[in-house]
Amino acid sequence: MPKPKVRKGMPSAQLAKEEFSKRARERFYDPTFTTVTAEIDRIIDVAWKNYTESHKSPRTRRAGRRFNDPEFLLPIEWLETRKAIEQAEKRQKNPRSNSRILLINGSTRSDQTCPGEMSKTFRLAKIAEEVIVNEKGFESDFLDLSRLASEYGRIIYPCKACVSTAMPLCHWPCSCQQPQLDLLLCLRRRGQYPTQNGLAENEIHVGDGRGVHQRTSSGFWSTAGTPG
Repeated sequence: MPKPKVRKGMPSAQLAKEEFSKRARERFYDPTFTTVTAEIDRIIDVAWKNYTESHKSPRTRRAGRRFNDPEFLLPIEWLETRKAIEQAEKRQKNPRSNSRILLINGSTRSDQTCPGEMSKTFRLAKIAEEVIVNEKGFESDFLDLSRLASEYGRIIYPCKACVSTAMPLCHWPCSCQQPQLDLLLCLRRRGQYPTQNGLAENEIHVGDGRGVHQRTSSGFWSTAGTPG
């Protein structure tokens, strides 16, 4: 069998130290930071070292007996996220547990930032949440993606499409991004746990901007209007 050819040719994304330092200092644009310029310089020096040495998973521990190589060092946050997913899956498969529906507000509009008014999508999602929680045998989780625009430090990086290249490249949960910033940990820290087939067994996407209604795995229908 011929060895497949890996197609490459995209430009390098590696930054030079000057550009790296420039971008890092942009986060300290406020004049009040001038009183701690020396400290900022030291932080940037450490950050540059970590960047050039690719410290993607700086905190690790032994994988343990459940893995093929128990001595292999795995990221601690990856292991914690995997454990949370397994716990959620156990709960989801319990026939005595309530049906859980994840509501996602996909509009970035918020009254906590410009334009200073809550979105119609948010209000619609909250109405749906009220209906669900008042229905016997149902629970609801609410994921408000407007916080990505209004709350400091909330970041969700895009999928890198590893599976479309080769399934073995996918290490669920995702380990391709900065581990403390990926979607799974964002959900885990909010008390909402993804399951093995995505975000939850039942999903209702509200306001994803495609202007269509999309049926979910549970048979519910999502509302997907214009952003806002």
